[in-house]
Amino acid sequence: MPLLLVLLSFVSFAFAGFDKVTIKNLELAYSAPHGKGTVEKVTLGFSLAPEIYPIEVNRTADSFELMTPFLDVAWRNPWKFFHDLEKLETRKFNLSAGGTKHTLSTPYLSMQPQERGEYKAENVSASCEGTFTGKLDIRLFEDCREKMNVVAKRFDVPTDFILYRILHDAPSVPREIDVPTYDLEFNSKKGDYSLFFTFKYIFLARLRAYGHFQYENNYKTIAIRVDQVKFGYLPVTSFVLRRLKEINTNPNVTVDPPWIRINVGNDEGQSN
Repeated sequence: MPLLLVLLSFVSFAFAGFDKVTIKNLELAYSAPHGKGTVEKVTLGFSLAPEIYPIEVNRTADSFELMTPFLDVAWRNPWKFFHDLEKLETRKFNLSAGGTKHTLSTPYLSMQPQERGEYKAENVSASCEGTFTGKLDIRLFEDCREKMNVVAKRFDVPTDFILYRILHDAPSVPREIDVPTYDLEFNSKKGDYSLFFTFKYIFLARLRAYGHFQYENNYKTIAIRVDQVKFGYLPVTSFVLRRLKEINTNPNVTVDPPWIRINVGNDEGQSN
């Protein structure tokens, strides 16, 4: 879910005030509250420059400020999850947003949520398709609910990841060791989702999950219904939801089986 939230946040930011956005080969290293890097091309309905140029990102109390030699952009009241990130790094990040299809790809993406371990993803690609009309950031959310595909060849998660806390009765893994996840794939069609990935916790296992997601509270909340979870061939839906409810201490997450609700907005909401 952290990977999905960051991908949605990236495209949501890109949509702020523009009909079509293209980003080519963004290299960014961000450590709160400042980041810098380079980008080969940015098109915001028009091309900013044909050559590689530097960019800087600064986090303020209620926004991100993106500065380039050609244009400065402010993202006001961003998602709390994204605003609170401690670290974010991208390599050769590409984005094409607008029309009825939106795509994203990067060979490497790493992020560290507030007071959490680091997540790393390799060979990430994502696409959303739909025909929703209206405000552009809302169109993104609805198009991704209509049809979405996210793939990551490898996804390394820290040992404070919720899955390993759920499996606390299994032999423990030292906190300093990241645990690899392979062949992650998330698909949705009209809100019905499927999630598959292979991960290593003492041994390799395939996890599969199915359910439905929707938006609530004016798109500030993602509501996820968990219908089925399988660990290999073993059904573990009730166990996972029960353990998740027991161990959840995140004030932005509520667990009311079979629903999980994640608050991604803030008191002021999003504005562009």
